[in-house]
Amino acid sequence: MQTLVSFYALNEASTDSASAVKPEITLTAKLTYEFIQKRKRVTIICESQAQAEMLDEHLWDQPADKFIPHNLYGEGPEMGTPAQIIWQSVYSQQKQLKNKQVVICLSQSMINYNQGIGTIIDFVPNEYTLKAKARDRYKLYKQAGLQLEYNTI
Repeated sequence: MQTLVSFYALNEASTDSASAVKPEITLTAKLTYEFIQKRKRVTIICESQAQAEMLDEHLWDQPADKFIPHNLYGEGPEMGTPAQIIWQSVYSQQKQLKNKQVVICLSQSMINYNQGIGTIIDFVPNEYTLKAKARDRYKLYKQAGLQLEYNTI
C-alpha cells in the first residue's frame, strides 16, 4: 500500500477569531475526529511538548458529542487510545509508531513514510518561511513517488 500525503493550505481566514487557537490545531482536532469515526488510529506529531500539551487541552475542550479518545505520549493505557499525541524529540527516538494508519504532522519535519504509514497529513502555513519548508517537504515526498493531494480550507 502506497502512503498518501495530504497537504492542507492554511490561511488567515481559517483562524477562529473567537479563540486564540491556531488553525492547524483546530483542523487537527477536526481531522482526528473524522478519522476516528472511520475507525482509523491516529498519531499526531507536534513540534514540541508544549504544543502537544496545547493540543491535548484543545481536544479536552471539544463538546461531549465530538469527544476524541486520546493520550499524550507516556500517559494512558499500554495499548493506547485511537489517537496518540507525541512530539518531534520523541518521534525521532521511536523505531515504530503505535498508530500508523494516519499520521498528522504539526512538526514541520518530514515523516518517515517507510514505516508503513497509510496517510500523512501535513500543513502549509501562511507564514513565508514555514510555507517554503512545506513546499520542500512536498517536493521530497513527490520525488519519493508517494501519492500526493493538496487541499485548501
